[in-house]
Order: sequence, then C-alpha cells, then structure tokens
Amino acid sequence: MRKSEKFDELIQEATVFAERKKRFASRDEQIIAANTARDFVLKINQFYKDDPQPALMDLMKSISAIKRKIEAKIKRPLRSQDL
Repeated sequence: MRKSEKFDELIQEATVFAERKKRFASRDEQIIAANTARDFVLKINQFYKDDPQPALMDLMKSISAIKRKIEAKIKRPLRSQDL
C-alpha cells in the first residue's frame, strides 16, 4: 500500500469516526473510543508534519474534542495502564 493510499484510508476512517453520532454506553466502549480517537490524532499528526493542511488540523481538532468529551464522562484522562 502506498503512502497516499494509507493517508486516504486514514482520513476516511477518521472522518467517519468524527461524524458518527454513536453513544458509548459502557465504560469499556468509552475507553476504546477515546483510545481510537487518540490514535487517529497521532497518525494524522504524522502526515500533518509533512504537509500542514488546514483541513487536517480541523479534523484533528474535531476528533480531540470528541476525545475530551468521552474522557469527561469517564471522569479522568486515560493512560496506557487503562488498556
């Protein structure tokens, strides 16, 4: 898989994650969703370092906002020990 294909796939998955209106009922679902959001932001950031596009920053901001909301429901930030 080429770099541009990985990038396109990542952006598509992250956009779907950011736009979905699913509620995370259980604590496990909330932890998984917060970790998924963190992973998306970190991966997108690698591409953003190479080519700073405003659309990428906006996507990272929206995913980060979702992550913060989920962590607020959990009542504390997640750490790697929570996995």
